[in-house]
Amino acid sequence: MALSADTVQTLAFLWVFTWLAMFLMALRIVMRRYRGQKLDISDRITMVCMICLLARLSFIHVVLIWGTNNIPKKVRAKLVFTATDIYQRETASKLLLTSRTWYNTYLWLQKAVIMILYQRLLAGFRYTNIIIRLYWVILGVSYLVIQIVTFTDCHPLKLYWQVVPDPGVCSQAVGQLITLGSLNIFTDVILIILPMPALLKVKRTGGDKFRLIFLFSLGVFLVIITVIRLPLNIKDSNLQVNRTTWASVEAFTAAFVANVPTLYTLRKKLPTKVFGTDDGDEFPSGWTESVHSIDMPSPAIYKPKFTNYNTAFEDHRNTMTIPPPVPPKDPLPVPKPEEMIKRSSIPIHFQKPSDRHARIHHGKMVVVEEESGEMIDWDEVASMDLEIIIDRFHEGV
Repeated sequence: MALSADTVQTLAFLWVFTWLAMFLMALRIVMRRYRGQKLDISDRITMVCMICLLARLSFIHVVLIWGTNNIPKKVRAKLVFTATDIYQRETASKLLLTSRTWYNTYLWLQKAVIMILYQRLLAGFRYTNIIIRLYWVILGVSYLVIQIVTFTDCHPLKLYWQVVPDPGVCSQAVGQLITLGSLNIFTDVILIILPMPALLKVKRTGGDKFRLIFLFSLGVFLVIITVIRLPLNIKDSNLQVNRTTWASVEAFTAAFVANVPTLYTLRKKLPTKVFGTDDGDEFPSGWTESVHSIDMPSPAIYKPKFTNYNTAFEDHRNTMTIPPPVPPKDPLPVPKPEEMIKRSSIPIHFQKPSDRHARIHHGKMVVVEEESGEMIDWDEVASMDLEIIIDRFHEGV
C-alpha cells in the first residue's frame, strides 16, 4: 500500500527528532565517561529515557504505516475493510495505546532528571527539603493520573482497537490529550519557578545572571510547544500524523531542556591538580567532579602523605638520656575528606563550632560569634555555596 505524502513527511519528522533527542542523551553519557566520572542516578534515568524513546519510535512507525481505527467518518464510509486491513489496524491501534504509556513515562523521567539537578543545586537553602519533597509528590501523582487517564477514554477497553463496527469518538483519546497537555504545562511551569529565587540571590553581573536564568528557563520552550500543540491536535483529532509530528518535536525539546545544563558543565576537560597542590598529582582513582556532586574516594584510596624521619636527628636523640616525648592523650582529630571539601566552600570564620551560639533575631535563629558578636545568617552561607556551584556552571569546570 502506497503511503500518502503526509505520512511520509510525518515518518521523516519522527525519525529525525527522535534521533536528535537520542544524540543529546547519548552525548551526556559519553562526555560523563570521557571525563572519568561515574554515572549518577540522573544519567541512569537518561538511559531509561533512551529506551522509552526507542520503544515509541518502533511502535509509531508501525502505526503510521498500517493506520489505526481512528478514521474520519467520510473516509470510513468509502472504505471496504478486508481481513488484512482489520488485522493491521487493530494491531496498530494496540501499539498506539502502548506507545502512549511509553511516551508519558519518557516525559516524566526527563522531568525527574531536572528535579535531581535542582535538588543538588539548591541543597542547604531554608525549606528546600520540604519544597523538593512536595515537587516529587506532584510529579509522582501527575504521572499516575496521566497513565490512568490513558486507559479511561473508551469503555469497554476493546474500543481502543475495534475497527468494525465504528468504535466512535473515544478512539480519538481527546480526554487523554487534554490531560497530558494540562499536566505537562503545570509541571513544566513549576520546574521553571523552582530555582529562580536562588538564582536571583546570586551576586553576579547582569549579563552573567541573565545567562544563568536563561539556562534554567529552557522549559519555557516546552510550555510554548504544548500550548501550540494542544488546540491543533484537538481540532484535528482524527489525524494521527498531526499528533505524532507535534509529539516528536516535544520529545526532542524535553531531551534538550533536561540535558543541556549538564552538557554545559561537561564541555571542558578535567583540571590536572587536586585543590591547587604543587606536585601536579592528578585526581586519584575514585574521584569524580560535576556541577552537582563531588564523590569522595574510599578511605583506602585517600591516604595522607607523611615525610620521612630525619635519621641523623634520631641517632642523636637515642644517645641522650631524655625519654622520648609522650604523645598527647587526646590528639587533634584529622578532618575527614568530606569535611575538608565542605569546609573549603565556606569562609574561615564560619568553621569554628566552639566559639558561637544560637539566638533568635527578628523571628529566626541566627548564629553569633563569641569574640566579635557577629551574627551569621545561614541562608547567606547557603547562597555562597550556590555561588560556587554557579561559578562552576559559568566556567564549565
